[in-house]
Amino acid sequence: WDAARAYYDRLVPARGASVYLVTEYARALSERSEHVRAATELERVRQRLRGDTRVLGPLLRDLGRAYRDAGDVGRAIAALEDGLRATQEGGLRRELYEVLTDTYRRAGRLPELAVSLRADARSEATAARAAIEDELGHEDAALEAYRRVLAGNQRDVDTRLRIVQLLARAGRLAEVVDEYRALLRAVPGEPRFVVDGHLGRLAAYL
Repeated sequence: WDAARAYYDRLVPARGASVYLVTEYARALSERSEHVRAATELERVRQRLRGDTRVLGPLLRDLGRAYRDAGDVGRAIAALEDGLRATQEGGLRRELYEVLTDTYRRAGRLPELAVSLRADARSEATAARAAIEDELGHEDAALEAYRRVLAGNQRDVDTRLRIVQLLARAGRLAEVVDEYRALLRAVPGEPRFVVDGHLGRLAAYL
């Protein structure tokens, strides 16, 4: 392991290295299921890059994954929450919430996360809570959260589809048809929604 680290360290210049390059050894460890070693390596990189807020988000996402896969739930949650505080980029926040959700899922603590996310007003947090409530079978809470996400972006096709699927599972077919109409209005000219799966069959009612 020491020889491997020395090899990877020689690939990294003293200054100006990208976060991708300086975490390459940690990724190699993770690919070999050496998750404890990967977390230790990422902590080493974290100390090296301390103060560089541009790279903290991706680094903490990977650190959270490593701790999660190593079975250290507490450290995984702490790293991911630090990552959420360190980044304002929406796509990265979604990834952080996805890893956070999976960490709580593996620990059997999804209801706890759903409750804590109610105080987080960010759209990515609301989307994560909606998916969790849906997974837990809390239809009303999931629908309320999905609609909050949709209020911020009427063209969010994935959220509209999740609403359609939730209503269909609940047997609320009249509302399914209404939501499908709204979906077609939001993304006119999308033929896949007319011909794909159960949505295509609903087209006969429109």
